[in-house]
Amino acid sequence: MFLPHQRRINIQKCEKQLSLAASYAATQPRVKDAESRLAARKKDVADQWNRVQQMISGRQLEEATSELENLNRFSYLLPNLAAEKERVRRLRVDSFLDQAGKEVAAQKWDAAMEAYSAALRLDAGNTEATRGIDSARREKEGSTAFLQARNAFQAKGYQVAYDAVQKALAVFPTRQPYQELARQIGADWSKVLLEEARGLSANTEGLKENQRAMEKL
Repeated sequence: MFLPHQRRINIQKCEKQLSLAASYAATQPRVKDAESRLAARKKDVADQWNRVQQMISGRQLEEATSELENLNRFSYLLPNLAAEKERVRRLRVDSFLDQAGKEVAAQKWDAAMEAYSAALRLDAGNTEATRGIDSARREKEGSTAFLQARNAFQAKGYQVAYDAVQKALAVFPTRQPYQELARQIGADWSKVLLEEARGLSANTEGLKENQRAMEKL
């Protein structure tokens, strides 16, 4: 009997065949050779399992997942395979959630949403990831509008600044920096509009201009 050279062999079946062959001719060279190669193949599986454990310890979780999938065809030799795959999946979920928390702390909203989404792909019912995506999306919306308002205000683009800060306040109405910027924009823009209205009101011929100035005021 010859042990197949193909990589995808059924070690369990080969062991049974070898046992039967050995019962007839235990010292036959071909049987001994097949037993040796089968033992080497079983060692390869054990070595692969050990490499997976090292990957997990080194937090190489994606690589470990791939290696565990490759071991599926040897599940009859690895009774803990299913449990180990589940353990690695949970570790990956926790890793993505931890990464998302770091991105939130750094106010990197897109990166945070990406990490939360990765956790959801592995655990569709994860409420922390679902809430995290919603929170990061709102933070991005509010902070983007706030920055636009601040930049426009510094450039004296009062209309743009006003509209943008209102968007920011619509997301976070009680956030103090947003409220303060809205007050500053209102105070400065009111002064500008008042000066425009005073200048135009002296021109009795420019009724349309006066009307527009009063509407702005």
